[in-house]
Amino acid sequence: LQGVQSYDGLPALDVLRGTAKAKRHGPRFEDRVAAHKIPVGDTATRFVEYTKKHARGFFDGVASVLTGCTRAVAWVLNAMPAPLLILALAAIAYAVRRSIGLVVFVILSLLFIMNQGYWDATLETLTLVLVAAIVATFIGVPMGIWGAKRPRIYAGMRPVLDLMQTLPTFVYLTPTLVLFGLGIVPG
Repeated sequence: LQGVQSYDGLPALDVLRGTAKAKRHGPRFEDRVAAHKIPVGDTATRFVEYTKKHARGFFDGVASVLTGCTRAVAWVLNAMPAPLLILALAAIAYAVRRSIGLVVFVILSLLFIMNQGYWDATLETLTLVLVAAIVATFIGVPMGIWGAKRPRIYAGMRPVLDLMQTLPTFVYLTPTLVLFGLGIVPG
């Protein structure tokens, strides 16, 4: 690297060794911009604390409704004998797709899950998925109709929906954990 220069015009060997002296006149642009930080983190922390303090009743109410729904669905699924539940799920699969191959696959898959000892965990997951789908339907369908009937509402909803499609799923989980704590509701 003898005689080679870096992008800044510094000797390449000195840059690699960390001994190069920058030829800058004053602070870098990035340093000047970063010197005046917008207090996003502090503002977000204050907002979350304020929300937790003043909306605790609302979040407790939502949590109790969702917990009750989850317990009801879990009770129904656990009250059914496993063979009857497997046949019911196979019947739903047949009603939706009209495929004997799918029915056989559903039955064999559920029997395999039971054989491996994951039946209770599967029922818990199925409970959470069913409750989440029902809640999403009760919220999403009226909002979709509202947005379809009112162009201004749709114009406000569209950027939020676009943003939500680009964010990873776990980004939604963080505020839920902060506001509801660990348990069934964030799940």
